Amino acid sequence: MMHVIWAALAFAAIQLLGMLCACIVLCRRSRDPAYELLITGGTYA
Repeated sequence: MMHVIWAALAFAAIQLLGMLCACIVLCRRSRDPAYELLITGGTYA
């Protein structure tokens, strides 16, 4: 049963890291936020 918990935790950590990276990219590339949002949205959809 522990491997299921570890898999869920790893998945959640990867999702959080991905969202953090997306936020950093959006903050650093503020010249066209709508375009960046479309790219990140398509990545996580």
